[in-house]
Amino acid sequence: MIFLMQAVCTVNLLWHNMGMTFRIFCKRSSLVAAEIAGVVFLLVFVAGGALGFRLLSGPLEIEFVKPYIQEALRDQDSGVYVSMDKVVLFWPDLREPLLLGLQGVSVYRPDGSVAAATDEVALGLNKAQLLLGRVRPEALIVRRLSLSVIRNADNSFDIGMADLQTYGPQLEQDSDRARGDYIEEILAIIAGTGEGRDIKSSPLAVLQSFEIEDASILVDDRVLNLSWILPRSDAVIERIDGGVQAALQVELPSQKEQPAKLRLGALLDPQSRAVDFNANLEDFDIALIAKKIPGLETLGAQNMILNAQLEGDISKDMVLNEAALSLTSKSGALNIAELSPEPVTYQELSASAAYNGEDQSVNIEKIQVTLGGVTLSANALLNLDNQAVEGPVRLSIETVEHSALEPLWPATLAEDNSREWIIDKLSEGTFSNVFAQADLKAVEGENGWSADAQNLVAGFEFEGMSVDYRAPLKPVTNAKGQGVFELNSE
Repeated sequence: MIFLMQAVCTVNLLWHNMGMTFRIFCKRSSLVAAEIAGVVFLLVFVAGGALGFRLLSGPLEIEFVKPYIQEALRDQDSGVYVSMDKVVLFWPDLREPLLLGLQGVSVYRPDGSVAAATDEVALGLNKAQLLLGRVRPEALIVRRLSLSVIRNADNSFDIGMADLQTYGPQLEQDSDRARGDYIEEILAIIAGTGEGRDIKSSPLAVLQSFEIEDASILVDDRVLNLSWILPRSDAVIERIDGGVQAALQVELPSQKEQPAKLRLGALLDPQSRAVDFNANLEDFDIALIAKKIPGLETLGAQNMILNAQLEGDISKDMVLNEAALSLTSKSGALNIAELSPEPVTYQELSASAAYNGEDQSVNIEKIQVTLGGVTLSANALLNLDNQAVEGPVRLSIETVEHSALEPLWPATLAEDNSREWIIDKLSEGTFSNVFAQADLKAVEGENGWSADAQNLVAGFEFEGMSVDYRAPLKPVTNAKGQGVFELNSE
Protein backbone atom coordinates (compact mmCIF):
# COMPACT_ATOMS: atom_id res chain seq x y z
CA MET A 1 0.00 0.00 0.00
CA ILE A 2 2.80 2.33 0.92
CA PHE A 3 4.53 1.40 -2.32
CA LEU A 4 1.41 2.23 -4.33
CA MET A 5 1.11 5.66 -2.69
CA GLN A 6 4.75 6.41 -3.44
CA ALA A 7 4.20 5.48 -7.09
CA VAL A 8 1.18 7.77 -7.39
CA CYS A 9 3.10 10.67 -5.86
CA THR A 10 5.98 10.06 -8.22
CA VAL A 11 3.66 10.08 -11.26
CA ASN A 12 2.00 13.31 -10.08
CA LEU A 13 5.34 14.95 -9.60
CA LEU A 14 6.50 13.88 -13.06
CA TRP A 15 3.26 15.13 -14.65
CA HIS A 16 3.58 18.46 -12.88
CA ASN A 17 7.17 18.88 -14.04
CA MET A 18 6.28 17.91 -17.62
CA GLY A 19 3.43 20.50 -17.67
CA MET A 20 5.76 23.21 -16.48
CA THR A 21 8.33 22.20 -19.08
CA PHE A 22 5.70 22.26 -21.86
CA ARG A 23 4.47 25.69 -20.81
CA ILE A 24 8.01 26.98 -20.74
CA PHE A 25 8.61 25.43 -24.17
CA CYS A 26 5.46 27.01 -25.63
CA LYS A 27 6.37 30.37 -24.17
CA ARG A 28 9.88 30.22 -25.58
CA SER A 29 8.58 28.94 -28.94
CA SER A 30 6.19 31.88 -29.15
CA LEU A 31 9.00 34.29 -28.43
CA VAL A 32 11.20 32.65 -31.05
CA ALA A 33 8.34 32.71 -33.61
CA ALA A 34 7.68 36.38 -32.88
CA GLU A 35 11.37 37.16 -33.26
CA ILE A 36 11.49 35.26 -36.57
CA ALA A 37 8.34 37.05 -37.82
CA GLY A 38 9.82 40.39 -36.77
CA VAL A 39 13.05 39.65 -38.60
CA VAL A 40 11.12 38.54 -41.71
CA PHE A 41 8.95 41.65 -41.56
CA LEU A 42 12.02 43.81 -41.13
CA LEU A 43 13.73 42.14 -44.05
CA VAL A 44 10.63 42.57 -46.23
CA PHE A 45 10.30 46.19 -45.13
CA VAL A 46 13.96 46.90 -45.83
CA ALA A 47 13.82 45.06 -49.15
CA GLY A 48 10.59 46.86 -50.11
CA GLY A 49 12.08 50.19 -49.09
CA ALA A 50 15.25 49.47 -51.01
CA LEU A 51 13.21 48.41 -54.05
CA GLY A 52 10.99 51.50 -53.77
CA PHE A 53 14.04 53.76 -53.45
CA ARG A 54 15.62 52.01 -56.41
CA LEU A 55 12.46 52.44 -58.51
CA LEU A 56 12.16 56.11 -57.55
CA SER A 57 15.76 56.73 -58.56
CA GLY A 58 15.32 55.24 -62.05
CA PRO A 59 13.86 52.38 -64.12
CA LEU A 60 14.75 48.81 -63.14
CA GLU A 61 15.20 46.27 -65.92
CA ILE A 62 13.15 43.08 -65.42
CA GLU A 63 13.81 41.17 -68.61
CA PHE A 64 12.91 37.85 -66.99
CA VAL A 65 9.20 38.76 -66.94
CA LYS A 66 9.02 39.57 -70.66
CA PRO A 67 7.50 36.22 -71.73
CA TYR A 68 4.90 36.45 -68.99
CA ILE A 69 4.01 40.04 -69.93
CA GLN A 70 3.64 39.11 -73.60
CA GLU A 71 1.36 36.23 -72.72
CA ALA A 72 -0.70 38.35 -70.30
CA LEU A 73 -1.29 40.98 -73.01
CA ARG A 74 -2.36 38.47 -75.65
CA ASP A 75 -6.03 38.87 -76.59
CA GLN A 76 -7.33 35.32 -76.77
CA ASP A 77 -10.56 36.29 -78.54
CA SER A 78 -9.15 38.40 -81.37
CA GLY A 79 -5.74 36.74 -81.62
CA VAL A 80 -3.97 40.10 -81.36
CA TYR A 81 -0.64 39.88 -79.53
CA VAL A 82 2.30 42.11 -78.65
CA SER A 83 6.06 41.93 -78.44
CA MET A 84 8.60 44.27 -76.88
CA ASP A 85 12.36 44.68 -76.87
CA LYS A 86 12.78 45.71 -73.25
CA VAL A 87 10.79 45.69 -69.99
CA VAL A 88 11.48 48.02 -67.07
CA LEU A 89 9.72 48.79 -63.79
CA PHE A 90 9.63 52.32 -62.42
CA TRP A 91 7.78 54.42 -59.88
CA PRO A 92 7.82 58.09 -60.91
CA ASP A 93 5.88 59.35 -57.87
CA LEU A 94 4.96 57.91 -54.47
CA ARG A 95 1.37 59.04 -55.02
CA GLU A 96 1.15 57.27 -58.39
CA PRO A 97 0.89 53.54 -59.21
CA LEU A 98 3.81 51.39 -60.26
CA LEU A 99 4.48 51.64 -63.97
CA LEU A 100 5.61 48.85 -66.24
CA GLY A 101 7.64 50.34 -69.08
CA LEU A 102 7.74 48.57 -72.45
CA GLN A 103 10.20 49.73 -75.08
CA GLY A 104 10.20 48.85 -78.77
CA VAL A 105 6.56 47.68 -78.73
CA SER A 106 4.82 46.11 -81.72
CA VAL A 107 1.19 45.00 -81.97
CA TYR A 108 0.50 42.10 -84.33
CA ARG A 109 -2.64 40.88 -86.05
CA PRO A 110 -3.48 37.17 -85.91
CA ASP A 111 -1.81 36.65 -89.31
CA GLY A 112 1.47 38.05 -87.97
CA SER A 113 1.33 41.40 -89.77
CA VAL A 114 2.20 44.52 -87.78
CA ALA A 115 -0.86 46.55 -86.81
CA ALA A 116 1.00 49.25 -84.87
CA ALA A 117 4.41 50.02 -83.46
CA THR A 118 5.71 52.62 -81.04
CA ASP A 119 8.90 53.38 -79.16
CA GLU A 120 7.55 53.45 -75.60
CA VAL A 121 4.50 52.26 -73.68
CA ALA A 122 3.88 52.45 -69.94
CA LEU A 123 1.29 50.38 -68.09
CA GLY A 124 -0.08 51.52 -64.73
CA LEU A 125 -0.58 48.26 -62.86
CA ASN A 126 -3.77 47.38 -61.03
CA LYS A 127 -2.61 46.45 -57.51
CA ALA A 128 -5.46 44.05 -56.72
CA GLN A 129 -4.90 42.11 -59.94
CA LEU A 130 -1.13 42.19 -59.40
CA LEU A 131 -1.52 40.46 -56.01
CA LEU A 132 -3.32 37.68 -57.87
CA GLY A 133 -0.42 37.38 -60.28
CA ARG A 134 -2.27 39.02 -63.18
CA VAL A 135 -1.13 41.92 -65.36
CA ARG A 136 -4.26 44.05 -65.80
CA PRO A 137 -3.33 47.65 -66.67
CA GLU A 138 -5.52 50.39 -65.24
CA ALA A 139 -3.52 53.10 -67.05
CA LEU A 140 -1.99 53.03 -70.53
CA ILE A 141 0.55 55.65 -71.62
CA VAL A 142 1.91 55.66 -75.17
CA ARG A 143 4.63 57.92 -76.54
CA ARG A 144 5.25 59.13 -80.09
CA LEU A 145 2.21 57.54 -81.70
CA SER A 146 0.73 58.62 -85.04
CA LEU A 147 -3.05 58.99 -84.99
CA SER A 148 -5.71 59.68 -87.58
CA VAL A 149 -8.95 61.53 -86.85
CA ILE A 150 -11.46 61.23 -89.70
CA ARG A 151 -14.69 63.19 -89.89
CA ASN A 152 -17.01 61.33 -92.24
CA ALA A 153 -19.72 62.79 -94.46
CA ASP A 154 -22.40 61.78 -91.93
CA ASN A 155 -20.59 63.76 -89.17
CA SER A 156 -19.38 60.58 -87.47
CA PHE A 157 -15.75 60.26 -86.40
CA ASP A 158 -13.22 57.47 -86.80
CA ILE A 159 -10.11 57.51 -84.62
CA GLY A 160 -7.24 55.16 -85.30
CA MET A 161 -3.56 54.83 -86.00
CA ALA A 162 -2.07 56.48 -89.08
CA ASP A 163 0.88 56.06 -91.38
CA LEU A 164 2.21 59.59 -91.86
CA GLN A 165 4.61 58.45 -94.56
CA THR A 166 1.65 57.80 -96.85
CA TYR A 167 -0.30 60.72 -95.30
CA GLY A 168 -3.29 58.63 -94.38
CA PRO A 169 -4.65 55.69 -92.40
CA GLN A 170 -2.75 52.44 -92.71
CA LEU A 171 -5.74 50.44 -93.91
CA GLU A 172 -9.29 51.15 -94.96
CA GLN A 173 -11.92 50.44 -92.33
CA ASP A 174 -13.54 47.68 -94.39
CA SER A 175 -10.29 45.84 -95.15
CA ASP A 176 -10.29 42.14 -94.30
CA ARG A 177 -6.92 42.49 -92.60
CA ALA A 178 -7.82 45.63 -90.73
CA ARG A 179 -8.45 45.84 -87.08
CA GLY A 180 -7.47 49.49 -87.26
CA ASP A 181 -9.97 50.47 -84.61
CA TYR A 182 -7.69 49.67 -81.65
CA ILE A 183 -7.81 53.25 -80.44
CA GLU A 184 -11.61 53.29 -80.67
CA GLU A 185 -11.75 49.98 -78.79
CA ILE A 186 -9.59 51.39 -76.00
CA LEU A 187 -11.81 54.47 -75.79
CA ALA A 188 -14.90 52.26 -75.72
CA ILE A 189 -13.48 50.26 -72.80
CA ILE A 190 -12.83 53.43 -70.80
CA ALA A 191 -16.25 54.86 -71.67
CA GLY A 192 -17.96 51.55 -70.92
CA THR A 193 -19.56 51.40 -74.37
CA GLY A 194 -17.82 48.34 -75.76
CA GLU A 195 -19.95 46.52 -78.31
CA GLY A 196 -19.60 43.14 -79.95
CA ARG A 197 -17.35 40.81 -77.99
CA ASP A 198 -17.26 40.80 -74.20
CA ILE A 199 -14.68 43.38 -73.16
CA LYS A 200 -14.19 41.59 -69.83
CA SER A 201 -11.98 39.11 -71.66
CA SER A 202 -9.72 41.87 -72.96
CA PRO A 203 -6.30 42.35 -71.35
CA LEU A 204 -7.34 46.01 -70.98
CA ALA A 205 -10.70 45.26 -69.35
CA VAL A 206 -9.98 47.27 -66.16
CA LEU A 207 -8.39 50.22 -67.98
CA GLN A 208 -9.26 53.56 -66.36
CA SER A 209 -7.13 56.01 -68.33
CA PHE A 210 -5.37 56.28 -71.68
CA GLU A 211 -2.69 58.88 -72.33
CA ILE A 212 -0.73 59.71 -75.48
CA GLU A 213 2.39 61.86 -75.27
CA ASP A 214 4.16 63.58 -78.16
CA ALA A 215 1.73 62.28 -80.78
CA SER A 216 1.36 63.28 -84.43
CA ILE A 217 -2.26 63.63 -85.52
CA LEU A 218 -3.54 63.46 -89.07
CA VAL A 219 -6.91 65.24 -89.35
CA ASP A 220 -9.03 64.31 -92.36
CA ASP A 221 -12.27 66.32 -92.60
CA ARG A 222 -14.37 64.79 -95.36
CA VAL A 223 -17.15 67.33 -94.87
CA LEU A 224 -14.95 70.36 -95.56
CA ASN A 225 -12.57 68.34 -97.79
CA LEU A 226 -9.59 69.42 -95.71
CA SER A 227 -6.68 67.57 -94.16
CA TRP A 228 -3.67 68.62 -92.14
CA ILE A 229 -1.09 67.28 -89.70
CA LEU A 230 -0.64 68.38 -86.09
CA PRO A 231 2.98 67.45 -85.37
CA ARG A 232 3.01 67.77 -81.55
CA SER A 233 0.07 66.74 -79.37
CA ASP A 234 -0.65 65.32 -75.92
CA ALA A 235 -3.97 63.68 -75.03
CA VAL A 236 -5.50 61.92 -72.05
CA ILE A 237 -8.89 60.28 -71.55
CA GLU A 238 -9.94 58.87 -68.19
CA ARG A 239 -12.94 57.46 -66.39
CA ILE A 240 -14.21 59.59 -63.51
CA ASP A 241 -17.28 59.51 -61.28
CA GLY A 242 -19.26 61.86 -63.52
CA GLY A 243 -18.51 60.06 -66.78
CA VAL A 244 -15.51 60.14 -69.10
CA GLN A 245 -13.16 63.12 -69.17
CA ALA A 246 -10.77 63.99 -71.98
CA ALA A 247 -8.08 66.62 -72.46
CA LEU A 248 -6.00 67.47 -75.52
CA GLN A 249 -3.13 69.92 -75.95
CA VAL A 250 -1.87 70.68 -79.45
CA GLU A 251 0.94 72.85 -80.74
CA LEU A 252 -0.27 74.42 -83.97
CA PRO A 253 1.93 75.55 -86.87
CA SER A 254 2.86 79.21 -86.61
CA GLN A 255 4.76 81.78 -88.62
CA LYS A 256 5.63 83.64 -85.42
CA GLU A 257 8.30 82.90 -82.82
CA GLN A 258 5.70 81.89 -80.25
CA PRO A 259 3.93 78.65 -81.28
CA ALA A 260 0.16 78.65 -81.11
CA LYS A 261 -1.44 76.28 -78.60
CA LEU A 262 -4.85 74.67 -78.55
CA ARG A 263 -6.24 73.12 -75.37
CA LEU A 264 -9.43 71.06 -75.52
CA GLY A 265 -11.43 69.55 -72.71
CA ALA A 266 -14.55 67.37 -72.84
CA LEU A 267 -16.83 65.50 -70.46
CA LEU A 268 -18.97 62.64 -71.79
CA ASP A 269 -22.17 61.73 -69.97
CA PRO A 270 -22.37 57.92 -70.23
CA GLN A 271 -26.17 57.94 -69.99
CA SER A 272 -27.20 60.66 -72.46
CA ARG A 273 -24.03 60.34 -74.58
CA ALA A 274 -23.95 64.17 -74.68
CA VAL A 275 -20.60 65.97 -74.51
CA ASP A 276 -19.80 69.20 -72.69
CA PHE A 277 -16.68 70.76 -74.17
CA ASN A 278 -14.37 73.73 -73.79
CA ALA A 279 -11.47 75.00 -75.88
CA ASN A 280 -8.74 77.55 -75.36
CA LEU A 281 -6.67 78.91 -78.25
CA GLU A 282 -3.52 80.94 -77.61
CA ASP A 283 -1.44 83.06 -80.02
CA PHE A 284 -3.13 81.83 -83.18
CA ASP A 285 -2.21 83.47 -86.49
CA ILE A 286 -5.43 83.65 -88.56
CA ALA A 287 -3.40 83.75 -91.78
CA LEU A 288 -2.99 79.98 -91.37
CA ILE A 289 -6.71 79.49 -91.99
CA ALA A 290 -6.37 80.98 -95.46
CA LYS A 291 -4.02 78.16 -96.44
CA LYS A 292 -6.50 75.46 -95.42
CA ILE A 293 -10.03 76.70 -96.13
CA PRO A 294 -10.96 77.76 -99.69
CA GLY A 295 -12.82 81.04 -99.87
CA LEU A 296 -11.01 82.59 -96.92
CA GLU A 297 -7.97 83.81 -98.81
CA THR A 298 -8.59 87.33 -97.45
CA LEU A 299 -7.47 86.15 -94.02
CA GLY A 300 -4.01 85.47 -95.41
CA ALA A 301 -3.39 89.21 -95.77
CA GLN A 302 -4.33 90.03 -92.18
CA ASN A 303 -1.82 90.60 -89.40
CA MET A 304 -3.83 89.27 -86.48
CA ILE A 305 -2.89 87.05 -83.54
CA LEU A 306 -5.95 85.73 -81.73
CA ASN A 307 -6.73 84.28 -78.34
CA ALA A 308 -10.08 82.50 -78.07
CA GLN A 309 -12.25 80.60 -75.62
CA LEU A 310 -15.13 78.36 -76.66
CA GLU A 311 -17.50 76.22 -74.62
CA GLY A 312 -20.71 74.38 -75.38
CA ASP A 313 -22.37 70.99 -75.59
CA ILE A 314 -22.99 68.46 -78.35
CA SER A 315 -25.75 65.85 -78.53
CA LYS A 316 -25.13 62.15 -79.03
CA ASP A 317 -25.88 62.68 -82.75
CA MET A 318 -22.97 65.16 -82.99
CA VAL A 319 -25.34 68.13 -83.25
CA LEU A 320 -24.22 71.36 -81.60
CA ASN A 321 -26.87 72.37 -79.05
CA GLU A 322 -25.32 75.61 -77.84
CA ALA A 323 -21.98 77.36 -77.68
CA ALA A 324 -20.40 80.55 -76.35
CA LEU A 325 -17.33 82.14 -77.97
CA SER A 326 -15.03 84.97 -76.91
CA LEU A 327 -12.09 86.40 -78.90
CA THR A 328 -9.35 88.87 -78.07
CA SER A 329 -6.42 90.34 -79.98
CA LYS A 330 -4.06 92.89 -78.46
CA SER A 331 -3.02 94.65 -81.67
CA GLY A 332 -2.44 94.08 -85.36
CA ALA A 333 -3.31 95.37 -88.82
CA LEU A 334 -6.29 94.87 -91.14
CA ASN A 335 -5.77 94.70 -94.90
CA ILE A 336 -9.28 95.14 -96.32
CA ALA A 337 -9.60 96.95 -99.65
CA GLU A 338 -13.21 97.94 -98.92
CA LEU A 339 -12.02 99.68 -95.75
CA SER A 340 -8.78 101.27 -96.91
CA PRO A 341 -6.14 100.83 -99.63
CA GLU A 342 -3.51 100.83 -96.88
CA PRO A 343 -3.24 98.55 -93.83
CA VAL A 344 -5.24 99.87 -90.88
CA THR A 345 -3.68 99.23 -87.49
CA TYR A 346 -5.94 98.32 -84.58
CA GLN A 347 -5.73 97.85 -80.83
CA GLU A 348 -7.80 95.93 -78.27
CA LEU A 349 -9.97 93.80 -80.53
CA SER A 350 -12.55 91.72 -78.65
CA ALA A 351 -15.70 89.80 -79.52
CA SER A 352 -18.29 87.63 -77.82
CA ALA A 353 -21.03 85.53 -79.40
CA ALA A 354 -23.50 82.79 -78.48
CA TYR A 355 -25.06 80.08 -80.66
CA ASN A 356 -28.50 78.55 -80.01
CA GLY A 357 -29.08 75.29 -81.83
CA GLU A 358 -32.80 75.19 -81.11
CA ASP A 359 -33.64 78.23 -83.26
CA GLN A 360 -30.44 78.15 -85.36
CA SER A 361 -29.35 81.65 -84.38
CA VAL A 362 -26.10 83.44 -83.56
CA ASN A 363 -26.20 86.36 -81.19
CA ILE A 364 -23.07 88.47 -81.72
CA GLU A 365 -23.30 90.25 -78.42
CA LYS A 366 -20.42 92.62 -79.00
CA ILE A 367 -17.48 93.25 -81.29
CA GLN A 368 -15.20 96.08 -80.22
CA VAL A 369 -12.01 97.45 -81.73
CA THR A 370 -9.99 100.64 -81.57
CA LEU A 371 -8.91 102.09 -84.94
CA GLY A 372 -6.81 105.26 -85.00
CA GLY A 373 -7.83 106.11 -81.45
CA VAL A 374 -11.54 105.64 -82.22
CA THR A 375 -13.41 102.78 -80.51
CA LEU A 376 -16.04 101.04 -82.67
CA SER A 377 -18.63 98.57 -81.40
CA ALA A 378 -20.92 96.23 -83.31
CA ASN A 379 -23.59 93.65 -82.60
CA ALA A 380 -25.86 91.42 -84.65
CA LEU A 381 -28.55 88.76 -84.36
CA LEU A 382 -28.27 86.33 -87.25
CA ASN A 383 -30.51 83.46 -88.27
CA LEU A 384 -28.85 80.56 -90.03
CA ASP A 385 -29.93 77.92 -92.47
CA ASN A 386 -28.08 75.78 -94.98
CA GLN A 387 -27.86 78.42 -97.71
CA ALA A 388 -28.48 81.82 -96.08
CA VAL A 389 -27.52 84.03 -93.16
CA GLU A 390 -29.68 87.01 -92.35
CA GLY A 391 -30.48 89.42 -89.55
CA PRO A 392 -30.01 92.96 -88.21
CA VAL A 393 -26.49 94.36 -87.79
CA ARG A 394 -25.56 97.56 -85.94
CA LEU A 395 -22.30 99.56 -85.77
CA SER A 396 -21.85 102.32 -83.21
CA ILE A 397 -19.30 104.86 -81.92
CA GLU A 398 -19.85 106.53 -78.58
CA THR A 399 -17.81 109.70 -79.24
CA VAL A 400 -15.35 110.76 -81.94
CA GLU A 401 -13.67 114.00 -82.96
CA HIS A 402 -14.57 115.10 -86.49
CA SER A 403 -10.88 115.26 -87.43
CA ALA A 404 -10.53 111.51 -86.74
CA LEU A 405 -13.26 110.47 -89.19
CA GLU A 406 -11.65 111.05 -92.59
CA PRO A 407 -8.76 108.54 -92.14
CA LEU A 408 -11.34 105.93 -91.14
CA TRP A 409 -13.91 106.62 -93.87
CA PRO A 410 -14.57 103.34 -95.77
CA ALA A 411 -13.21 103.26 -99.31
CA THR A 412 -16.50 101.78 -100.56
CA LEU A 413 -18.35 104.94 -99.45
CA ALA A 414 -15.91 107.37 -101.04
CA GLU A 415 -18.52 108.51 -103.60
CA ASP A 416 -21.56 108.17 -101.35
CA ASN A 417 -23.73 111.23 -100.52
CA SER A 418 -23.09 110.64 -96.84
CA ARG A 419 -19.42 111.58 -97.26
CA GLU A 420 -20.34 115.01 -98.60
CA TRP A 421 -22.42 115.82 -95.55
CA ILE A 422 -20.33 114.19 -92.86
CA ILE A 423 -16.77 114.80 -94.08
CA ASP A 424 -16.91 117.75 -96.51
CA LYS A 425 -19.64 120.03 -95.13
CA LEU A 426 -18.84 119.53 -91.44
CA SER A 427 -15.67 120.44 -89.58
CA GLU A 428 -14.36 120.76 -86.05
CA GLY A 429 -16.55 119.68 -83.17
CA THR A 430 -17.41 116.25 -81.77
CA PHE A 431 -19.79 113.50 -82.86
CA SER A 432 -21.61 111.34 -80.34
CA ASN A 433 -24.05 108.43 -80.48
CA VAL A 434 -22.94 107.61 -84.03
CA PHE A 435 -24.59 104.52 -85.49
CA ALA A 436 -25.24 102.62 -88.70
CA GLN A 437 -27.61 99.71 -88.92
CA ALA A 438 -28.90 97.45 -91.68
CA ASP A 439 -30.48 94.12 -92.43
CA LEU A 440 -27.72 91.82 -93.62
CA LYS A 441 -28.47 88.96 -95.95
CA ALA A 442 -25.79 86.56 -97.19
CA VAL A 443 -26.75 83.83 -99.67
CA GLU A 444 -24.77 80.91 -101.02
CA GLY A 445 -24.98 80.61 -104.79
CA GLU A 446 -23.24 78.72 -107.55
CA ASN A 447 -20.25 81.07 -107.37
CA GLY A 448 -20.01 81.11 -103.60
CA TRP A 449 -21.43 83.46 -101.00
CA SER A 450 -22.72 86.96 -101.73
CA ALA A 451 -23.89 89.55 -99.19
CA ASP A 452 -26.17 92.58 -99.31
CA ALA A 453 -27.14 95.20 -96.72
CA GLN A 454 -30.74 96.39 -96.92
CA ASN A 455 -32.67 99.11 -95.09
CA LEU A 456 -29.50 100.98 -94.18
CA VAL A 457 -29.98 103.76 -91.63
CA ALA A 458 -27.24 105.93 -90.08
CA GLY A 459 -27.41 108.70 -87.52
CA PHE A 460 -25.35 110.91 -85.21
CA GLU A 461 -25.41 113.83 -82.80
CA PHE A 462 -22.90 116.67 -82.99
CA GLU A 463 -21.72 119.59 -80.87
CA GLY A 464 -19.28 122.51 -81.42
CA MET A 465 -19.48 121.84 -85.14
CA SER A 466 -18.98 124.17 -88.10
CA VAL A 467 -21.55 123.48 -90.82
CA ASP A 468 -21.01 124.69 -94.39
CA TYR A 469 -24.38 123.57 -95.64
CA ARG A 470 -24.81 125.94 -98.58
CA ALA A 471 -22.16 128.06 -100.36
CA PRO A 472 -21.69 131.00 -100.63
CA LEU A 473 -23.45 131.50 -97.29
CA LYS A 474 -21.19 131.67 -94.27
CA PRO A 475 -20.80 128.43 -92.31
CA VAL A 476 -22.72 127.98 -89.11
CA THR A 477 -20.27 127.74 -86.23
CA ASN A 478 -20.47 126.07 -82.84
CA ALA A 479 -23.52 124.20 -84.06
CA LYS A 480 -25.34 121.52 -82.11
CA GLY A 481 -27.82 119.06 -83.52
CA GLN A 482 -28.34 115.62 -85.02
CA GLY A 483 -28.57 113.95 -88.40
CA VAL A 484 -30.13 110.82 -89.87
CA PHE A 485 -29.58 109.13 -93.25
CA GLU A 486 -31.89 106.51 -94.72
CA LEU A 487 -30.48 104.82 -97.81
CA ASN A 488 -33.90 103.84 -99.14
CA SER A 489 -35.03 107.50 -99.25
CA GLU A 490 -31.75 109.12 -100.38
